[in-house]
Formats: sequence, structure tokens, C-alpha cells
Amino acid sequence: MARLSIIMLIILGLTLSAVSCDSENPEDVALQVAHDWTQDSVDEVASDIGSQMTGNLPVLEDIAASVIEEQIREGVSWNYSTPVKKSDGRYEVVAEAVVEVEITVPLLWTKTYDVSVDYELEVDTDSRRVVDSHLDLSSLRINEAD
Repeated sequence: MARLSIIMLIILGLTLSAVSCDSENPEDVALQVAHDWTQDSVDEVASDIGSQMTGNLPVLEDIAASVIEEQIREGVSWNYSTPVKKSDGRYEVVAEAVVEVEITVPLLWTKTYDVSVDYELEVDTDSRRVVDSHLDLSSLRINEAD
């Protein structure tokens, strides 16, 4: 009987240990999902930023849009906010895209710009996916580099 009790305690301990190891912090899950979204959405981000950069300069739309987008695809890096709980299983993470872009207008000039913009991501930590993403145009910064 004593052996059975010891075996049951060992099994219970192992089970509780496995359960506690499997439970993940939802904020960590939200950050990981946001990170995965940014890696999977590089083309969308490059298109968004590229269109914002060339939209005000029609000459650039035709000449440099694809070149700008390629620089963004290759050079974008990300900063992430601390996840904010919106409701059970739902978190908001702000992912800031940061990139340096060089624009050349042949025979006229070459300029380098530091560009950043925020994406507001709503993450469902239960399904481990971004359920809504929003480009925050009010956060868009395009500054000529020094």
C-alpha cells in the first residue's frame, strides 16, 4: 500500500510539473505571434511604406517604387511594445518597423532617409494568430538621414 501511495505521488508530481511547464505566459505568446506576423508580412510592410514614400513624389512612383520596396524588404527591423491585455486571450502589440532607404534620382541627387511606422496588432493568444493589423499613419516618420 505504501509503495502504491509513493508511485501515485510521483505520477501526480510529474503530471503537475508537465502542466506547469506547458502553461505559457500570454504576454510572451502575444510577442511571439507579433514577431511571426512581422516576419511573414514583410511584402505588405514594404508596399505600405514604399507607397507612403513615393505617393507625394509622382516622379518616384514610376522610377523607384520597386527599388524602395526591395530596400525595405531587405533592411527592415522591428521594435515591439509590451503587450497590453484587451480582453481574455486578446492582446495589443505595437510593432514598429524601422528602415533606412536610399533614393536616387539619376543626375539630380541621392538621399538617405530614416523611416519608421507603427503597426497595431491585435493578437489572439488562444489561436496564436494576429486577428487584426492596422497601419498607424500618424506614427509615420520619414526623416532625411544625417
